[in-house]
Amino acid sequence: MMALSIGIAAGMIAAIIEVALVRTYQKNKVILTAIGVHWVAIGLLMPFVELGVSIWLKGALVGVILTIPFIILETEKSRNAVIHISIFAPIWGIFIAYSCDYFV
Repeated sequence: MMALSIGIAAGMIAAIIEVALVRTYQKNKVILTAIGVHWVAIGLLMPFVELGVSIWLKGALVGVILTIPFIILETEKSRNAVIHISIFAPIWGIFIAYSCDYFV
């Protein structure tokens, strides 16, 4: 239960920061909401993921794999968005994975 709470809190932190960053070039509220929910959902799922690898690699893999749909959707619209998503997906994934592991 504690890992789940920490995961959701870490996902919310990542969502708030990510939405604030994306808001500079994306004004669509539906997309911003989807990005926020996406990171909270990753925080919700991260405590249950068992890959048998180091924590940072688990976070990076989960962050990137679950962000691939956003990368595919944004490829046609904006190269800057793809670069941004590709850089921050593993960073937020590692942040959430370490948060779940460290505080539990």
